[in-house]
Amino acid sequence: MKSEISIKVGGPAGAGVKSVGQILAKTLQRLGFHVFEYPEYPSLIRGGHNTELIQALVEKKYSLTKPVDLLIALDDKTLSLDLPEVIPGGMVIFDSKIDFKSNSSKIKFLSIPMSDIALKLGNPLTANIVAVGAALRVMGSTTETTSKLLADQFSQKGPDVISANIKSLEAGWNFVKDKSFHPILDLISDLPAKGRSASGGKVSNELMMNGNEALSSGAISAGMGLYTAYPMTPSTPILHFLAAHQNEFGYISLQAADEITSVNMVIGAMHMGVRAMCGTSGGGFALMNESLALSGMTETPLVLVLVQRPGPATGLPTWTEQGELQYAVHAAHGEFLRFVLAPGDIEETFQMAFDAFNLAERYQTPVIIMLDKFLSESSMSSGNLSSIGFSIDRGKITDPKKLNRVKNFQRYQLTADGVSSRSLPGMENGIFCANSDEHEYHGLVDESSSMRVWQVDKRLKKMETASKMMPGPQLIGPKDAKITIVTWGSGKLPAQQAMMTMNKKQETGNNEKVNLLHFSYIWPMNANAIREALKNCATSTLLIEQNATGQFQSLLKEQIGWEPTAYLRKYDGRPFYAEEIIEKVVEL
Repeated sequence: MKSEISIKVGGPAGAGVKSVGQILAKTLQRLGFHVFEYPEYPSLIRGGHNTELIQALVEKKYSLTKPVDLLIALDDKTLSLDLPEVIPGGMVIFDSKIDFKSNSSKIKFLSIPMSDIALKLGNPLTANIVAVGAALRVMGSTTETTSKLLADQFSQKGPDVISANIKSLEAGWNFVKDKSFHPILDLISDLPAKGRSASGGKVSNELMMNGNEALSSGAISAGMGLYTAYPMTPSTPILHFLAAHQNEFGYISLQAADEITSVNMVIGAMHMGVRAMCGTSGGGFALMNESLALSGMTETPLVLVLVQRPGPATGLPTWTEQGELQYAVHAAHGEFLRFVLAPGDIEETFQMAFDAFNLAERYQTPVIIMLDKFLSESSMSSGNLSSIGFSIDRGKITDPKKLNRVKNFQRYQLTADGVSSRSLPGMENGIFCANSDEHEYHGLVDESSSMRVWQVDKRLKKMETASKMMPGPQLIGPKDAKITIVTWGSGKLPAQQAMMTMNKKQETGNNEKVNLLHFSYIWPMNANAIREALKNCATSTLLIEQNATGQFQSLLKEQIGWEPTAYLRKYDGRPFYAEEIIEKVVEL
């Protein structure tokens, strides 16, 4: 029996594709599998071709692989577009209303009257739940775990809705029960005996969440008091998640009139001493650039989430890319420190959301957290996230008691590390001018050449100070590897999946081990730490990134003087599959 399974669900927007995917993913999670779920959808409210790819493994599942064992087709377009991905021995479930016949002997086809069953049960909207029930039977599972999941999911909609969905689930399962076939995955017998639940599955203590949820949770843990955004895919779910939990955790989540208003509200809140964050995607970030410079000049903390999608302009608004790294590093006019962080998985996303607030307040400057559609909207198994061991650092906020003894508070006083003490509005004797013009020590306009040089040098001194404390890249995997995959941001996920597969099966052709050098703290660069890490890399290196021009590769060459042996770039809006990386590694 297989110890892993790959399920793809396809259909038009509005047919419940996402619901089917999430229910199956959560079921597999509760049964004890490590799960990875990835949605793809066009920028259409109704129609189009939408898919959910759910992959589960008994061992740790880091990212996507290509084969599909089970295809659930809710329309004919899914059969024409996604059928080639089904492997020999796999199975296709489709609605009987679809006019489809196949002579393939390598794939099992199962026609199920999903729509008719749902209509007979009195709720045509549950046809997708009929498909879930059929899928469970095909996988060799019972409906018990999923029934409990549906009861939890629809608890606020009342017993009638719960009952209708469970009846549809069982109807789909019973329809397939009488069919003659061999289950493609025996979930009950395949899982380890230790820790099984009453239904036969192993109880999972892991969380399942996506990058947007992890980032939001990290921000809440960091003491965020305000989140603002104007909706823009794929950053919008952050706004939805935070709005849903604001009463529970005591912060404000607000949809602003536009992106400029959003970022300026955050700067205003940070100026007042409230930890605040805004989120957007490429086009919205472009509108925020002038305010980014305002944060740099007034030395006001700012935390900004940039969830990348393919550009330029509207580009592919619901797909994925890593095309804005150089933009983030160089955004806004003038010279000033900004941090660029690019977490690579759920745990890093949670941690770096917390780190972002500390860095913003410690250095009184903008911090940009870079996600992309792949990481932000992919749900995956992860360890329990906790802020235990993290500490909140508010930086050099002046003690009001000390201000009582100060007669001439200098907000922009020259310091050895470039960071001056800051007061908050309302602090006695802490008055200063937060001025967008060049200014002297109190914030008053000063256009003299000497003060200009002093203040520029002061602000840039923070760059020197910060770069020395920035963590270097993380080396993951065997130290005696002959090939090192170099990644940044979400590239960590498919690279880890490729590394695990290759080291397990030794598919390099020379039985050579592979490891991974991953960058999350992108800017400013700690040159000494990076050079030291590169010394520990293998003889051959492969740098992967999702853009056409090699933006991170160029940054490393510019700042460190280093180039990889080879590179792999992908910019079609789709994430890397582990097989694509493995194929390139084998060529080295």
